Amino acid sequence: MKDILLNVKYNHGLIENEKGELCKIMSLTQPPCNVLELNDDEMEIIIECPNCHKPTKVGETRMISGYVGCDNKLPDGRVCYWDDLLPRIRRRYE
Repeated sequence: MKDILLNVKYNHGLIENEKGELCKIMSLTQPPCNVLELNDDEMEIIIECPNCHKPTKVGETRMISGYVGCDNKLPDGRVCYWDDLLPRIRRRYE
């Protein structure tokens, strides 16, 4: 595990937060995302989505204006990125 951590940390921009937890910088406008599972392939690293807080792969995230979302379903059936994050961000520019 330590070998994977060293390889991934320096090749994929991972950092440790103030609690010592491993995090991935996904955006300059949001705090780093918690890493839930490491992988040698950066796109396969599983993070906690900063919008819905559910596990998602880095390669399956979407971004709008620096805000990160995913395709997970919210409890009310809406999709994290398309039905929640995207409309909220677009309203800021209207």
